[in-house]
Amino acid sequence: MFGYQPFRWHQERWPVLVGVLILLASYAPYWWLGQDAYFTIHDFLDDSSYQFGPLVQSGQAFRFGANAIVPTIMNGLPRSAMHSGLYVSVWLFALLPPFWAILVNFLVVHSIGLVSMYVLQRQYVLNRSGEQWLAIGVALVFALIPTYTNYGLSVMGQPLLLLAFLQLFYRRPGVAGWLIILGFPFYSFLVRSGLYALVGLALLGLVQWGQSRRFNSPYWLGLVLLAVLYGLVDFPMIRAYLTGQFVSHRSEYNQAALVSAKLGNGLIHARLLFEYGQYHAGTFATWLIAFLWLARFITGRWRGLPVWLMVAIGSICLLHGLYPWLLSQAGTNKRILTIFQLDRFYFLLPFLWTLLLGVLLAEWAQLLGGWRRSLLIGLIGGQLYLTLTHNAEWLTNARVLVGMPRPARSPSFRAFYAPDLFARIRQALPQPMSDYRVVSIGMHPIVAQLNGFYTLDSYQNNYPLPYKHRFRQLMADEWAKPTAWAIRPYFNAYGNRCYVFPAELRMNALIGKTDKRIVNNLAFNNTAFRAMGGRYILSAVSIKNAASLGWRQVGIFNDSDSYWRVWVYEVPPA
Repeated sequence: MFGYQPFRWHQERWPVLVGVLILLASYAPYWWLGQDAYFTIHDFLDDSSYQFGPLVQSGQAFRFGANAIVPTIMNGLPRSAMHSGLYVSVWLFALLPPFWAILVNFLVVHSIGLVSMYVLQRQYVLNRSGEQWLAIGVALVFALIPTYTNYGLSVMGQPLLLLAFLQLFYRRPGVAGWLIILGFPFYSFLVRSGLYALVGLALLGLVQWGQSRRFNSPYWLGLVLLAVLYGLVDFPMIRAYLTGQFVSHRSEYNQAALVSAKLGNGLIHARLLFEYGQYHAGTFATWLIAFLWLARFITGRWRGLPVWLMVAIGSICLLHGLYPWLLSQAGTNKRILTIFQLDRFYFLLPFLWTLLLGVLLAEWAQLLGGWRRSLLIGLIGGQLYLTLTHNAEWLTNARVLVGMPRPARSPSFRAFYAPDLFARIRQALPQPMSDYRVVSIGMHPIVAQLNGFYTLDSYQNNYPLPYKHRFRQLMADEWAKPTAWAIRPYFNAYGNRCYVFPAELRMNALIGKTDKRIVNNLAFNNTAFRAMGGRYILSAVSIKNAASLGWRQVGIFNDSDSYWRVWVYEVPPA
């Protein structure tokens, strides 16, 4: 990059302290509002695969045997289908209540992103005298990107991992670097960023090997160690795949049925990814960075690291955008492409864009002197503004904190999980919860799961294919309706959301009590439901034909703190 400078904490403490204080101040709404804060629902609060509360409550979080099951989810979901108990994220849910596990993890992940990006900038990029405030600005841009923190350090930890491997790359191995490599797989996910970081680091090692004609054994040892530890952490899942413990529902995944495989649509998706990133990895506007990159050509700089970084970014965007088209061209030889979703290199984009920003600022700082350097601070301020204003979660909490009304579909943590409301529902049902199963309508199953219910429905990234087929029997007649045209491919070709989706609600599982929608005519297979152990329906809407289905209404439950009004129906024996 721009040469190595050793990092001395005693000289860098003030920028780091200021950066941490700004980060804490930025996230003050979360601390101030507490459980009344809003967290993203889609793929965050609603995802049973990465919100580990139900797994910990089941008592199976730290079971590693091949025959272990999670009895509270999907009539005994194989334990190996869920993430390993060796992840730090699971430990947090085991040690803390769900809200505090989420919030502590949130703060730790973003703090590590801030400090590690600052150290990377000061050691290799913005490492000249007087550039420390530019470096902390770049670090804040990175740390405030709204990545999904339920994936641990998968995104925010990438600067930390690169720091460790740069020590080995430049043959300066130290204890800290090896400790980072040893610990990183326990706080990040192989399927989210680990695989793609391994590929990127391997390419970096190959470039060095090709240029120097010398084999850097410490570097490659570190890479092998990282890969082995990822395999160790996810060993139950890998063992299940290799031994054929069960056939995954992902074997029916068909992206072509969900996303257009047309080349033109792929290019549009690639452009959108280039401009805004991908929401799991972190949504942010890249216009200023791209403008700064283009402006360097005015000064005749046509080569260098910024060009290669932009090539990497552009390639990742094109791969993601064109992935459905590539799958359509692969014919029957696409099993690996569908199981591992190799277009997920976009998890590297927040880091690559921010690294590019630092490199560009370092270049411009050399060209600009005196007061003109303040323009660079202004540019960082503009990027911070774009980052925060594209963060819907942060904007919602900031508005609530200053007294503005909460958006209708943005319930607080407390309102979403509604523990008091579901305690009343539990008390109204006489049987022990282990004696019956429930499904939810108009409401994400994780709400019932986190409140202790045994659910037939769930949001899972991996579960047995026969269960998917059996669950489909519950809704076969409903989904045969012409109005269910969007639900059929969503379940058949995707199926991660194993939900009861009425055609009249389409795929809406966030129907609050202020919503006036109802279901007039639901087709439901009572016999199949009871055969699976099902007994009760927890519905966020009134089912008008419940009596004709033979259902008995147990009650309607509501309270002031809950986002939901819940109709509870009992399904009679077959």
